[in-house]
Amino acid sequence: MQLRRLVLKLAGYFFEWGIVPSTSTTRSMSRALRGMLKPVRGAIALSVCVGLVPACGSPEEPLGGSDQGCPAGGIELEDGSCQPPTSSGAVATCPAAELELEDGRCQPAGVQSDGCEAGQHATGDGACVAAGLPPDRCVGGPSEEECVPLLPAEPCAFGSFALPGEEQCHEVTSCGADPWGDIPVEPDTLYVDAAHAGGDGSEQAPWSTIQAAVDAAQHDEIIAIAAGTYAEDVHIVGKALRLWGRCPSMVEVVGQGSAFAAIRITADRVELRGLRVTGPATGVGMCCGSKGVVLESLHIHGTPGGAVQVAEGLNETVLRNVLIEQVGLYGIFALGSIVNVEASVIRHVSHDSNGWFGDGIILEPIYDGTAHHGVPATLSLQDSLIEHTTESGVAAISSDAVIERSVVRDVDPIPISPESGDCIVSLPYFVPRQPSVIVRSSIVERCQGSGLALARGDFEMVGVAVRDVLPFSVSGELGRGVTVTGSADQPTRFQMRGSRVDRVLENGVGLFGVDGLLDGVLVRDVAPATSGQYGYGVSISPYDGAPGTLTVLGSRLEGCHEVGLVSFDADVNVLATAVVATSPQPGTELWGDGISVFGSGEPPQARVAGSLVTHMARAGLSVFDVTVNLGHTKFECNAIDLNTETLQGNQGALENAGGNVCGCGTDVHGCKQVSSQIGVPTPPDPKEKEGFGQ
Repeated sequence: MQLRRLVLKLAGYFFEWGIVPSTSTTRSMSRALRGMLKPVRGAIALSVCVGLVPACGSPEEPLGGSDQGCPAGGIELEDGSCQPPTSSGAVATCPAAELELEDGRCQPAGVQSDGCEAGQHATGDGACVAAGLPPDRCVGGPSEEECVPLLPAEPCAFGSFALPGEEQCHEVTSCGADPWGDIPVEPDTLYVDAAHAGGDGSEQAPWSTIQAAVDAAQHDEIIAIAAGTYAEDVHIVGKALRLWGRCPSMVEVVGQGSAFAAIRITADRVELRGLRVTGPATGVGMCCGSKGVVLESLHIHGTPGGAVQVAEGLNETVLRNVLIEQVGLYGIFALGSIVNVEASVIRHVSHDSNGWFGDGIILEPIYDGTAHHGVPATLSLQDSLIEHTTESGVAAISSDAVIERSVVRDVDPIPISPESGDCIVSLPYFVPRQPSVIVRSSIVERCQGSGLALARGDFEMVGVAVRDVLPFSVSGELGRGVTVTGSADQPTRFQMRGSRVDRVLENGVGLFGVDGLLDGVLVRDVAPATSGQYGYGVSISPYDGAPGTLTVLGSRLEGCHEVGLVSFDADVNVLATAVVATSPQPGTELWGDGISVFGSGEPPQARVAGSLVTHMARAGLSVFDVTVNLGHTKFECNAIDLNTETLQGNQGALENAGGNVCGCGTDVHGCKQVSSQIGVPTPPDPKEKEGFGQ
């Protein structure tokens, strides 16, 4: 046994020295061990592996788990002794790869406590559905593992749109019968028709301009607008009026640029319906504390100064069934105001002539030094689609947003800031106020940089699918699914439940100085960055004075590179989680670990329990200068199961909580701890955005 242990350790050193045979006889060994250690020369590696270690690194007998010196539940140390389980671990009733819950149930690795698999979330009736939109809005419905939004196969034509869940494009609203369509008729309804020379506002003698009707109208009256083009700027001041066009395809307001918006609202309870709005400035603007404003069944297009501006005071507005397209600067800009967006589409928003902005929705606090200085904007976005924007899809700057049952996708960087293009951005800026963003049952896809880039706030994701994120187009960096950063002076909380991240680069979920919880999260297919580095499934590390903590529960990390889950100087708990098939770094073929825990200075707290780590190219669990509490975890078909290293004075060690097993196939036995001087992963760069537009 002592000779075999020496051979195994020497084999690790010789492979560190870089001689990896390429013959077919040793190819399986090469795949298992070629990423273990730093390359150094040494031709004796071939004879050691082939002659003394049968089927070196093969699935039938993985390196590090072949020596059955300890019974199941024990951990064999390098000196040949067995580390028995602690008394606290000996009373557990669940098998390896299952977590014992407080009620006595056993939670299998990769499954949530409610029975849903990682990457799913439970509905109100207890059904498990894939992260993303509700099943009836996905192609294939609930039987599909991954929710693809149900939308038309081809882009909708100008003036028509489809909401998530709609397979056919349609007009914003129907036009009804000539001349007034479906506009309600009330005793005091006023009428406008561009085809008439002008009159008293009656149905028989309508006004020819909208502004004439607005000036003559009394409080809470309907202004019915017939088909036609109205070349004018409309300003509603101090009156609760309802401007109701026959339909957007037939009634167009063309602003003339005499005001900042084609339609300007300075009044409470104003309603705009059935209009198409365009012009040389902003489409619709409201200011000065306008409350109860409703924008419904509108089509806003071709406005270089943005589509909808809600600013200059504490305003409140609802957008419902609104199409915004081919505009500049932003789809919606809210400054210290409340905006509710329902069943609407924002698409094709471009940057200005200086290369700035082009966002779908921008939220900012009031920061002009007034009595309301620091008041945030608040957004509710429901059942909507934001696509083909620049800089960001939604930007919550020191403001709050709730995004539900929506799709945000296809965001490009702006010329002035090539490191932009994230789908959802949130950070404190302009005023020292932390933002809050909640995203539920939504899809975030085809962004650049990060699907979600969140900083110094309170963030939650439930049932969200993030996928197909590209690196920054100029630097080639990032391509992450989710990036969250915190700091010591601005504590940041991040929770991600029943969600998934697919086909991203560099890092599936990167947390920096954050108190994080991942519950029921699936991270799959994380490729290395364009530099060839990383490919981490989940990472946690300190940032800006905040050490960070992370609990990963009922989750699954599959098809990552270098490390499935890596913790740098952060407290970490990995519970009922499956880590599957981590590959080494391409080219150099380094690493390939399931879980890696690193400490420097004051050692962090670390626990792995009820989990499964399987088919690792290098180590199932690699520990550097930390003591990890390990219990009821199964290590299966890994090159090395347990590796501990002491690099900077703090001993790398395992605290055996009992119930751990190692092996491959039917060969299940006690685990073995080795020290092979393997390399340490590198913390990723948070690449935090320092300000909006950067």
